[in-house]
Amino acid sequence: MLKSKKLFHSLAILALLLFGGTVCATSAAGSLTWQHQLPDAINQATSAHKWIFVDVYIDSCLFCKRLDKETYVDPAVVQYLNKSFVCVKLNAEDGGGGRDFAKQYSIRGFPCMVLLDSSGKYRGMIRGYKPPHDFMYAMSMNTLNQPGFKP
Repeated sequence: MLKSKKLFHSLAILALLLFGGTVCATSAAGSLTWQHQLPDAINQATSAHKWIFVDVYIDSCLFCKRLDKETYVDPAVVQYLNKSFVCVKLNAEDGGGGRDFAKQYSIRGFPCMVLLDSSGKYRGMIRGYKPPHDFMYAMSMNTLNQPGFKP
């Protein structure tokens, strides 16, 4: 009985440390700031010397929502994107800039993320939902050895 109480106590402390650290890390990382107009994002990226990360979505896309709820709140993802990118969300069904952007880059599947340099020049694309670890790997593969990219 005494051993099981010690084990339970040890596990409870371990869980508190693990989950407490996660909560602190999430709070410290903050959240992503999304732009909704590409021209504004290009202006901001040019002055901040950052690249542009464009998340192209549609309202009915379940994996787009999952990306928002799981990947875009991960502390490492938030820190990386905030440091190196101006983030833009474009709805491909909006009848305006989002639709035009999706057409320009032949985007037919969602979610789709497009990387642009600070001048708006295409640098890479990531298609489909990615959990945080896979997302970070895909981002690194798209930015590796790219001229002008500063992680």
